[in-house]
Amino acid sequence: MSIFLEGPGRGLRKLLEQENMLQYFKYCIFSDEAGASKPSPRIFEQAAQKLKTPLSQIVHIGDRESNDIAGPLAMGMQAILYTGLIDQGSQNTQPPSAATSPTCPKYCSNSKQKTRNLKPETKNQKLKTRNRLRKETP
Repeated sequence: MSIFLEGPGRGLRKLLEQENMLQYFKYCIFSDEAGASKPSPRIFEQAAQKLKTPLSQIVHIGDRESNDIAGPLAMGMQAILYTGLIDQGSQNTQPPSAATSPTCPKYCSNSKQKTRNLKPETKNQKLKTRNRLRKETP
């Protein structure tokens, strides 16, 4: 299992260590160390390389639809939108979308035990989103 976090690796790694969570992650990818932020395709490609796993076999879990769902889905990954915690301080965070959203993940979850199937993106939608993200992100 690996973790992708936005922010400085040095401080976040220390926080994970203090909380005894660092031991659970084989790889930690931090935006400052990766030279890219979610939803940039580069950060997901780096993760796949480190894990030696095809993007199609990686599941990304996150709480921000714009960063944690659109990017992975556009890269051919699976995505789970965690809705139990909403980052109210971010413009990028909105309540979970309806199943018709173009970036709708296959699953939404607000707890470890409850997931619901939603309509997954079509291949054409993934390609459009991937191309848009490549243009918008450094």
